[in-house]
Amino acid sequence: MGLNPGNIDMVPLANLIIERYAGVLPNLTPMKVQKLLYYLWAWNLVVGNEEVEGTFYAWQFGPVNPSVYHNLRKFGRGIVSTESGAEVAQLSERSQMLVDLIAWTYGQKSALELSMMTHKEDPWRETPANGLIEASRVVEYYGNLPYADFVRSFDPSKPFMDVYSSNDAAFTLDMDLDLVEKLQWYPDFESYKLSLKKAKQIAANVWEKWQSNDGV
Repeated sequence: MGLNPGNIDMVPLANLIIERYAGVLPNLTPMKVQKLLYYLWAWNLVVGNEEVEGTFYAWQFGPVNPSVYHNLRKFGRGIVSTESGAEVAQLSERSQMLVDLIAWTYGQKSALELSMMTHKEDPWRETPANGLIEASRVVEYYGNLPYADFVRSFDPSKPFMDVYSSNDAAFTLDMDLDLVEKLQWYPDFESYKLSLKKAKQIAANVWEKWQSNDGV
């Protein structure tokens, strides 16, 4: 059962993410869904899209929407799935693009990594424990990040740049920042997603070969 566009609540949106990405993103747990929803809500605020509504609180392990928390609590730390008849959000084309953008970029990280990311960011850090994360604080912080303008004008058909930090990549790969930035660009968003799928398949093949050789 779907919900029409306009003032989409977090629970149907969570169901949409689970339905669409449960078999695509690695280890989609309740905690990871929460963090993806938070970043989706945050970037919708930044781009001025009022279709997605929600409230998030500064819980111990990062931003949490209480309604989604109670809805997914039964999964514990396991992989989530949607139930038959669950309300699934139906979004406008613009919102669907943002969902895809957030899922494929942030969704490559684990729930713990996403939690740690939020702990380093002002909206969670500057909100009292268990307090409401103010939308104005979210817009001020994320709206001033270096790639905010890229997200505001996101077009899947145009050259795409991974939203991860160039500094982090340069540290990990021991590369010059200019080179890292060049390597982060893809011809379009589909090319970026295809590269992730290929990397996932390569990793699976390596793991399968390792297992067949008893880890030798």
